[in-house]
Amino acid sequence: MTSTVVETPQEGMFAERYRALTVGMVALIVLVAFEALAVATAMPVVGRELDGIALYALAFSGALAAGMV
Repeated sequence: MTSTVVETPQEGMFAERYRALTVGMVALIVLVAFEALAVATAMPVVGRELDGIALYALAFSGALAAGMV
């Protein structure tokens, strides 16, 4: 008796079919992380200049909530 094994090609996340989606998702994550880092860096100065230290936490939560949406 002879048996034939047929191997199906394995597709990873960088296969041609998924390459654009993978690159797009990584780019989006990098942009959101960069935006969060920019807000975290600039917010103490902005809060002091605008006398809004009491609203400091609201500014962070607003940026993070917008990123989640």
